Amino acid sequence: MKNIEQKDRRRAQRRVLNDISLDVYSQKVKNQIEVRGKICNISHVGTKFISNKPYISGSKIHLNLLSTNYIPLLDIFGRVVRCEQQTNVEFTTAVEFIEDPYQKCVVDNYIVSVTSLNTH
Repeated sequence: MKNIEQKDRRRAQRRVLNDISLDVYSQKVKNQIEVRGKICNISHVGTKFISNKPYISGSKIHLNLLSTNYIPLLDIFGRVVRCEQQTNVEFTTAVEFIEDPYQKCVVDNYIVSVTSLNTH
């Protein structure tokens, strides 16, 4: 009999964030927003978001995580872990943040900020 339980191998607990957006910057044109997506979940090691653009696994990505009223709160770099097509125009992209000594604290503060904005 096949064991239906799968072990969760994540290195950090994910927080689901509803109605929170992020901007993905172009790698070719500095400070130009390439696409705006919606965050599915986030932790201090990475995020998963939905957008209308596919990304190649292993590619470097520059993100700006926004507040509920689209104010930029966190500028961060990551590497695409996987990208899966959901519909003809929607892709789910998993990103691992590129390690930084202050990253956990900064991302945790971002999560607290947007969570408190959602409750007011």
